[in-house]
Amino acid sequence: MDPFSPSKEDYIKHIYLLIKQKGFARVSDIAELFDVYPASVTKMIQILHKEGYLNYERYRGISLNSKGNELGEYYATRHDSIEKFLTTIGVQSENILQNADGIEHFVDTDALNLIEAVTKFFANHPDSLEILKRM
Repeated sequence: MDPFSPSKEDYIKHIYLLIKQKGFARVSDIAELFDVYPASVTKMIQILHKEGYLNYERYRGISLNSKGNELGEYYATRHDSIEKFLTTIGVQSENILQNADGIEHFVDTDALNLIEAVTKFFANHPDSLEILKRM
């Protein structure tokens, strides 16, 4: 996967999730989500469009091309995997989102694969998890 800044990753991920959830993504939706001005969103959208990750026409909305869609799916899956891992190891629920949002931008594919393997192992061997928690 292409290395992106955390901000670009978040934009791609949330555009992907909005399209998956609502069927479309608009600048106003993203601005509300990130609690920023629409002009800030438009600037990032134009950058991502120029870099070849999405299609954007003013007043028409945003769509991901195949490259952007692939990254969006990867970033969303990565986030979900980290959330599942944190839940599995017993991180308090009110801290999971904040921790996952912080960790996700710094985990490479190899580390993500290990996180997913450990999560799966503990799901299949809950006794091992209990032993770990007592240590």
